[in-house]
Amino acid sequence: MPVDEFGREIPGVGRSLPSPSPPPSDDEPPKHLFHHHSSSRSRRRRQHQPPHHHHRNRHSPSSPPRPRRLHPSEKYVKESMLCEYVWKDQNDKKCETNEGDRAQDGEDQPQEDKIQEENSQTYDAYRQEYCLNYVRSFFNEHMDDSWFRTSYSPLEQKRAVLQERQRASDEAAVFSEQVNSSPTSFIEQARLGNGIKEATTTSSSRKRKYSDDYESTSNGVNAVPQSHVFSTNDRIIVMQEVPPHVTDQQLSQALSDHCSNQYDIQIFSSSVSPTSEPPLVRKAYALVTSPDVRKDLLVNLKHSQHHYHHHAKEGHVPRKEDDYMPRELDLDVDCSDPFGRVEVDQDGKGGGDASQSVPPRKAIVVVSTAPPKQQVIVLSAAVSSKERIPRDKDAAIMLARALDVSKSIPTHLRLDGILEKLDSDTLAEDLLDVSIAYLRRVHLFSFYNGCSSANGLGQALSGSHATGTIHLRLKGADELLEEGEKTMNDMLVMRLDDSINKAMEDSPSWVDHTYVLDQTRDREAAEIEQQEEETKKTWMKNHGVIDGDGRARCCFHFCRKLFKNDAFLHKHLLKKHGEFLRAEQAKCHDAFMMKAWDEESNRPVPPILVDCGANFGRVPTPVVGAQPMAVDPEPELWRREEEKRKRLEEEKEKERYEERRDDYGPRRASRDSMDETPRSNRPSNFVDVDDMKEEKVELSFENVEVVAPPPKKKKKKKKLL
Repeated sequence: MPVDEFGREIPGVGRSLPSPSPPPSDDEPPKHLFHHHSSSRSRRRRQHQPPHHHHRNRHSPSSPPRPRRLHPSEKYVKESMLCEYVWKDQNDKKCETNEGDRAQDGEDQPQEDKIQEENSQTYDAYRQEYCLNYVRSFFNEHMDDSWFRTSYSPLEQKRAVLQERQRASDEAAVFSEQVNSSPTSFIEQARLGNGIKEATTTSSSRKRKYSDDYESTSNGVNAVPQSHVFSTNDRIIVMQEVPPHVTDQQLSQALSDHCSNQYDIQIFSSSVSPTSEPPLVRKAYALVTSPDVRKDLLVNLKHSQHHYHHHAKEGHVPRKEDDYMPRELDLDVDCSDPFGRVEVDQDGKGGGDASQSVPPRKAIVVVSTAPPKQQVIVLSAAVSSKERIPRDKDAAIMLARALDVSKSIPTHLRLDGILEKLDSDTLAEDLLDVSIAYLRRVHLFSFYNGCSSANGLGQALSGSHATGTIHLRLKGADELLEEGEKTMNDMLVMRLDDSINKAMEDSPSWVDHTYVLDQTRDREAAEIEQQEEETKKTWMKNHGVIDGDGRARCCFHFCRKLFKNDAFLHKHLLKKHGEFLRAEQAKCHDAFMMKAWDEESNRPVPPILVDCGANFGRVPTPVVGAQPMAVDPEPELWRREEEKRKRLEEEKEKERYEERRDDYGPRRASRDSMDETPRSNRPSNFVDVDDMKEEKVELSFENVEVVAPPPKKKKKKKKLL
């Protein structure tokens, strides 16, 4: 560190040698890295915990220190990545240590050259290797998660698209039936032109791309247009805080356990985010067959809670108050290895140690008893103008036609057939509103915000896509436009027009429905399906044996049941040991998923921690690119530090200048007070040198007598002796 003229260190100047950060300890980490918000489930758990003894010393030897909470990236890597400065410093120390050891051991020159070659590894190669190992470790950790397989397995992607097409067809059938039953009532409940803006607080507002304000459904100012609400809204059960390792099938099975009868339950999951808290958690939406099934399931789930059993043991008699339904319930989910990756079946034919089994694993998911909330936004006046309605109506109908063809909606259920059933004198604004409602409910398409479709119902209901919001046009927009500013309005109109034009340009490609996904992924999905069928036949053959009398026996070492023939054996294997078959079939997806994962440029991985030395500690940095790479943040941090130091110095210099000016002010004031002293109090011979009466002095040399200089004095000459 630089020193001044007295030998004292100058903080914040220059660049000192940063040392690597110490290994993770029990100290509390920085709050900005590991900030955590307690969930509702954790709050309920704390209510049942015994009270703490506050008289005890928190740091007494009897109470162990609180463990440090791990960063999300530490689940996949053990050590943080080093910045270039720290990495070079550590390499230099290793080289010095190796040279000393070689000097003592007397190693030969070839071994020394080999060590120097190893130490000459560039920092970019070190970064690339670290990031590659990080993303592959993430892949191995989540390759069996349902959200991950849906994103990267071609066959799972195809199945998700087909499921969405079936949902769209079912929704179109309900939409057509509602229009046929009461066209007038349907149009009244579909109108969007009565939006009213109301000032909201910053904390509760949720602004969108083309909106000026947000109005929630709770204030009652803007009623939700019921024709735009999904028909499945009263049959959906919302599940929050779903961990990433819990699959959709496990959620469906957990809910089925609380149904009085066996019903078909479909699960729609939202997208995951690596920056969420906790990371990669998602929302899931269970779609049951009817509202009565939903009510029955929630009642049974409430009765299974701990407090219900506690009252039942005490002989509690149910009363009318017991009909109360809490806002949230806990759902226990068995989330053991979904594909049986544990090698219980060691030889592939049922043999192995009888003591081995798939280790059990449990999770708790929060179930909301309320139906999904519907958000409403009032658009700005610019995009609510009456002048836009005719061309917006034509654009919405054209987009609906292309989407109907792409999702193979039956002809009699498409938008054109529905609009034909309306009266010929229906207003253009009503036709626009009906078209927007059809786009939202059937195709999960947001017309007023981006002109794009959600990937699934879960993404639309979770609010992560604009489809989850109903956009109302502002009432009296034309009158407000005459009084308002035109600049911002023109920008909003331009953005909306650009998004509509882009969607219209892309719509011809939607009509081509030759492939479900595309040519390459459809071919890969067909290959995976073929491999799964071959794997199933081989697995059935290897896990059954036919006795001499024609009877079939299960080959699993912990089962060994005997059946009449191989048909009953196959049913037994699929029903009782199906997880082992799924484990073998899951391996058919691995190679294709790895290929798609390596080609992905924006992976859903948490940011890694980069060790920037003692000055900055560990800094989170994202890993991006098809070739995974993380930027070294240390140079940028030093640049910001230098800018901050210069800014502080400038502020201090400004403060010193202000202090000097303040000190000069009183002295100047005292001197001015002296100048203002009355002349009567001054002595007669007082002369103020600063108060010049005449600023200019004129000198005149006319009529001046010049005195002659005096005669020179004669010097006496010295006589020589």
